[in-house]
This record gives sequence, C-alpha cells and structure tokens, in this order.
Amino acid sequence: MDGVNGLLVPPGDEGALRAAVTRLFHERGLAARLGQAARETAEGFAWDRVRPALEDALERWRRR
Repeated sequence: MDGVNGLLVPPGDEGALRAAVTRLFHERGLAARLGQAARETAEGFAWDRVRPALEDALERWRRR
C-alpha cells in the first residue's frame, strides 16, 4: 500500500519514480519504516503460512 509498505508510482512515469527514490534517499526514517513494513507484509505470504489455508480451501472445494 502506498506509504505503508512502499511508494507507488504510475507505470512509465519516470518523474514520479525519480521523486520517490529521491524522497527515500532524503528521508532515511521513511525508507527504514517502509522496508520493515514490506518485510512484514512479505512474511504473511510465506509458503508455510499460506499452505494450510490453501489446503483447507481446496479440501472444502473437493467436498462440494
């Protein structure tokens, strides 16, 4: 999410990308906060966390 675990820029917008990278360079605290939040978000999609929910969903679907 923009400003929560990263900075979103429109595809192909070089100026927006440049501004986002410059902002991260100058606001080191923001870069650290976004990096930590991004790591936490990614951990939620780790296979050992996703697999049980997927297996449950597939089992429910199979029983239909």
